[in-house]
Amino acid sequence: MRKGAGKRSSKLCWFIAWSAVLSVVMGLAGGTGLAKTGPEVESDEEIKIEGGDEEGDEEESVSEEESSGEVIDPEPFEQVLQRYVDEDGMVDYAGLLDSERDRGRLNQVVRQVGQASIENTDESAQLAFFINAYNALVIHAVLQRWPVENVYEEEGFFDGDRHGVAGSAMTLDELDKEVIRKRFDEPRVNFVLVCAAMSCPRLRTTALTRENLDRELQQAAEEYVPKVTRRKGENTIVTSQLFQWYSAEFEEAAGSLAAYLAQYVKSASLREVLRSEEVEIDFSDYDWALNAQ
Repeated sequence: MRKGAGKRSSKLCWFIAWSAVLSVVMGLAGGTGLAKTGPEVESDEEIKIEGGDEEGDEEESVSEEESSGEVIDPEPFEQVLQRYVDEDGMVDYAGLLDSERDRGRLNQVVRQVGQASIENTDESAQLAFFINAYNALVIHAVLQRWPVENVYEEEGFFDGDRHGVAGSAMTLDELDKEVIRKRFDEPRVNFVLVCAAMSCPRLRTTALTRENLDRELQQAAEEYVPKVTRRKGENTIVTSQLFQWYSAEFEEAAGSLAAYLAQYVKSASLREVLRSEEVEIDFSDYDWALNAQ
């Protein structure tokens, strides 16, 4: 070894070590510059909805959402709905998949759903958020599995794949049954939760908000019940199988399924049959084919 080489080597080692320390400090201060690709969610089986603790760049947008009373801004999802859903509620999945811009917008909505906090928001804002979340996640899940013909035949679509929702990981079934139906006593959610099947209620092009929630729920009920309910024979009414699956919710709300339907049918003769003690209710088969344009 040449004279003085040991000293230079020692100094070089100190310089490298000090540079590494500075690099770590700068990384902590300024971040890595890499955007998150998805929400950080819990994997516990128990469904727990907790407040978020996101900091930094998202702090300003959160304050804006809090000032409006919404959990997250519904505008990006509404833009997707208005561009890719027609007046009959059919979805242009292929067109959305082909649009890098709008596919990115939907991905942004999904990330926000996963990172959202429902703290400091009222019940209307929370219910609007969860319904929008369900519908957005259904569309997103269809795109991830594209091409799809029948969502019921897609293994794990409803009860296997887990999605980030307000800091928790859950399936679509869990979001529907364990969160929306258990937390909120509102049978009209049945008319706005759209599972991507042809027999589902029409997917509306207006995202729900705390302000329009009751109006949209009422309009959806007034549209769906008459559409799927008809008379068959003297005392028999046929309606959607949806009313069979969730009959307990309608019975709790109105005393009986017949009484619930009678609130919304437009035909006086139908209403009379539904209010009769002799009424019988049958249910039509559910069409699980994809609600695609």
